[in-house]
Amino acid sequence: MKKSMKIAAGSVVGLALLFLVAGRNLGELAGYFRASAGETVSNLEDQIPDEVHDRKLANELTSVRKEVIERQVQLSQSKTQIAQLREDVSKLEKTIAARKRLLTEAFPILQAAEQDQSQQVRFANADYKLVDFQREIDDLMASQESETKQLAIKQSGLSRLEKSEKEAESALVDMRHALDGAEHEVAVLKSRREQAEVESKTLDMVTAVSDGVHTTTEGVGRSLDRLRDNVTRKEAVNEAKRGMAPVSSRASTNQLARQWNRLEALRKYQEENDAAPRVESPVKAGSGDQVEE
Repeated sequence: MKKSMKIAAGSVVGLALLFLVAGRNLGELAGYFRASAGETVSNLEDQIPDEVHDRKLANELTSVRKEVIERQVQLSQSKTQIAQLREDVSKLEKTIAARKRLLTEAFPILQAAEQDQSQQVRFANADYKLVDFQREIDDLMASQESETKQLAIKQSGLSRLEKSEKEAESALVDMRHALDGAEHEVAVLKSRREQAEVESKTLDMVTAVSDGVHTTTEGVGRSLDRLRDNVTRKEAVNEAKRGMAPVSSRASTNQLARQWNRLEALRKYQEENDAAPRVESPVKAGSGDQVEE
């Protein structure tokens, strides 16, 4: 093991020295190593059985689905927090609005008391000393200013969170659709692969049977053998072309079937139209309204 590592290390050092002597960049040597490693990995992947690749793909899809579920849970938790913040903002708005009305009503009372140099004021069916009333007003104004700033901060944060929530929902929907599409495509490709394997075995069997028939009928004559081979080859080519052609192309070659399907479809529409009950609505004289079906 150690000897193999020494040989590998020596080879790498030798190649590096060779590149340096040739005036080449060592980054180019690293590029060759990456290309060689990539080619080796590709060859190894080609030798891995399809069952192993299928299990790997299934595990990857399962991992992605778990990630989608986890993100959905996170989004739900975020929605709960946003709803709580939205409720806090609503309560704070109501508190600020109520305090604003109170301060608005207190302004003329305080103004009149200061102009009259009165030491007593009456507000909300209660008597206050002017000094105490002024102190209460100052406290209310301080609270109003503080909570107004808090409201602005929370409203700004709520706006950003709601925007992020919409973006997260959109990304999650796209991710879920991509996952569903990938799973559907995997199922379709597996079905096509199974069909191709069955067709390959069938074609191999046909070839083997044709070879056997050719061997057993060799005495019939070269002309008959040549004709048989020619027919078999053309049929095999046509079968291969037919198998590789898209479904839409194969379906469109049968003009008679397509004409028949068209007539049947038109006949069905006519029968449905004849069977449907007709309701006639009279139009009033002098009216420009029309009855639409």
